[in-house]
Amino acid sequence: MLSTRIFGLACAVAVFVCLLAAPVSAQPLDSRPLFTFGGAGSLPGGLRFSAPDSSSQVGPVLSASLIGAAQSADSKGATYQWSGELVAVDSTASTLTLKSRIAYQEAVSEAKQFKPGEKVWILWSGSHDYSDAVRQIRHASAGNKIDEDLVMPAEFVSSEAPNQYVTIRVKVPERSLGAIKDVKPGQWLTLTSRHRPATEAEAVVAVKPYVSTTS
Repeated sequence: MLSTRIFGLACAVAVFVCLLAAPVSAQPLDSRPLFTFGGAGSLPGGLRFSAPDSSSQVGPVLSASLIGAAQSADSKGATYQWSGELVAVDSTASTLTLKSRIAYQEAVSEAKQFKPGEKVWILWSGSHDYSDAVRQIRHASAGNKIDEDLVMPAEFVSSEAPNQYVTIRVKVPERSLGAIKDVKPGQWLTLTSRHRPATEAEAVVAVKPYVSTTS
């Protein structure tokens, strides 16, 4: 009789243990950390996260923000070079009047709408760090910041449709004028400009005589 009771108790304990173990084995513990953000949040390296009611959108939004920030950081302080034929130097105003080639016939036609002395934006054609011609001339947008690379504020002087040249006037650092004191009108210069300058005075950061190389 006693052995029967012991056997029954052992079976009951076994059934109870199985019932307790069942949910544990069905849902194994996930030890990976989960971060939840109610709005904007930082992203620890390599960790996944979600946001309430918008988990499917958090990834793309953050990715776009990170890409935009990276592009702005790359452009900030970055420079490019372009060349122009020297027309005149104004040491008092620290300006250079230069002639540069226009890359496209459409831009040559559009140049006719600008008047001497008008403030314009010059969009250069080329790579991120070098340009060899003007791609487009735009009206300066008062109060708006330049948010594109290879765009430079300048003063429109004139255009030569047959030769596809535009003459512009730009501000240069006063210290750079000493480097070109021996350059005569008709000779070429190489200028270094800043991407997305905040002001016209910040557009050109350096000037030097153009040096051609021969093989």
